[in-house]
Amino acid sequence: MISYAKVADPARPAQGADRGQSSKPTLVFFYLPASGGSRRADGFLAQVLRRRRNHNTFTLQRVNYEARPELAAPLGVESAQAIVAIEERRVRATLEWPGVCAGLPAALAPWLK
Repeated sequence: MISYAKVADPARPAQGADRGQSSKPTLVFFYLPASGGSRRADGFLAQVLRRRRNHNTFTLQRVNYEARPELAAPLGVESAQAIVAIEERRVRATLEWPGVCAGLPAALAPWLK
């Protein structure tokens, strides 16, 4: 389900990354709270991660696009529904609506088991 938790800046390294510790890649999921497409993409993302046993592969951050649109532009996101993969403080993959569900397994392939 979509979470409304406070979101840290997704472009900043995970805690511990400054000390030479490896950090997990971050998936930033931009969503619209009242959108059926956002709920569908969220469910599909959970299914892809669960099916391939990748629950702990990523740090997942959900960002309400309506509440935090200023986080989208620095990540190159132009639509309200998107998934961005960030690794080592660099954007590695971006999927925007409507292709989020269709392209997700291929975009995340470098990290999936």
